[in-house]
Amino acid sequence: MKLDTLRIFATPLMTFELGREFTKEELDCVNSQELGFSVGNEGSYNHRVLEDPSMVSLKKFAQDALDQYFMEIYSPARPEEIRLKLTQSWTNVTQPGENHHQHYHPNSIISGVIYINADKDCDLISFTNTKEVRLWQFDVKDTNGYNSHLFNLQVGTGFMVLFPSNMFHGVPETKSKTARISLAFNSFFEGKFGIQNDGVNYLEINNIF
Repeated sequence: MKLDTLRIFATPLMTFELGREFTKEELDCVNSQELGFSVGNEGSYNHRVLEDPSMVSLKKFAQDALDQYFMEIYSPARPEEIRLKLTQSWTNVTQPGENHHQHYHPNSIISGVIYINADKDCDLISFTNTKEVRLWQFDVKDTNGYNSHLFNLQVGTGFMVLFPSNMFHGVPETKSKTARISLAFNSFFEGKFGIQNDGVNYLEINNIF
């Protein structure tokens, strides 16, 4: 019997490596952010961290990644007319033993996280499958992309992940001995989309930030 399993309607995550050390100016900018209480950890009051002059290179790293994600995943017919533009950006600090609740990012298309300080041996970001209601439950021999409810992705310093903003994600209790520091960001469409001579679905969004 010939068997062929097709993966349809997949949820795309994309990962990147910065490939260099963070500069002193970048680290100073991140570490100087005033923090406020979040759910399980702390986050910066500043939601425009990547707009700081010292963060020009990191902002380009994030925007270039968004551009690549948009081209490979969305594959627009007229890429010169529309793109994903980086919007908000903020820092998160999770001390040893802390966590961050499962959540999603409204008013955003694709979100990302750059890890400023993370232990690749024990730090994770957890994604929850909310696409289907689990009407049954039983023990499984091996977890896979079809039977898993939770996906844990290992992260380390200089690592970045992009994911759809409506995906529930969070940080389990950190096991590392130092603070886990991340720089998160959102994005939104900018440009023209829809059919230009069809007023029902044509939109043009400019200057979103």
